[in-house]
Amino acid sequence: MDGEILVDHAWGIEPVTMRDIKAYRSGTHSVSSGQVLPRPYRYGEARIVFREMIEGLCGDLFAKNLVAGGGTWWVAYDYKSLEAVPSYDGPLSMDFYGRIHPKHSTGSVKYPTLTNSGQIVAPPLLRQFDAKTDHRLLYRRLGVCATDVSEDTGIFQTSLFLDRERLERERQLQYAMLEVRRRFGPNAVFRGISLLEGATALERNRQIGGHKA
Repeated sequence: MDGEILVDHAWGIEPVTMRDIKAYRSGTHSVSSGQVLPRPYRYGEARIVFREMIEGLCGDLFAKNLVAGGGTWWVAYDYKSLEAVPSYDGPLSMDFYGRIHPKHSTGSVKYPTLTNSGQIVAPPLLRQFDAKTDHRLLYRRLGVCATDVSEDTGIFQTSLFLDRERLERERQLQYAMLEVRRRFGPNAVFRGISLLEGATALERNRQIGGHKA
């Protein structure tokens, strides 16, 4: 079947119509966040930015009345990592410019319930980030994605391991923070982590489309 499609394409035949394209509905949805760091970061600084990105992703889901069933993440290392770690003997790959650098690190998690709560989303992602990335290398690009995204219907999967009252308090705090940010701007209220060395959230909130406003 794929071969037939390639042959048709080579001869300028396109069996897919505009009606087919407009009628297509994806079976799954996702919301993602990614950024290129302003310079090569060490592990500690990169972890701060990764945590900011998780918080931002959860805030974005909450603002859009969405919840996620899982998450994925990835890290791309700077090519200068091989200068910083001459003894590196891990897997390598080549970037768009032909530069050799350590292969990306990636991971995925499933949540015990559909959620947009940082209390549920952040811990497993951070654990994988700590365990699966190479702390010796220089981090240059980070990405995190909420998967199996759907509308928040208010249905909550109960569990002995989830503190429902604590999650409800967080939800009320999310409402308050969202309202303040809508009225006074995204930097009107933020977490103390964004004041640490290497944090990028405050600067990114002042940008439009990734550029300074």
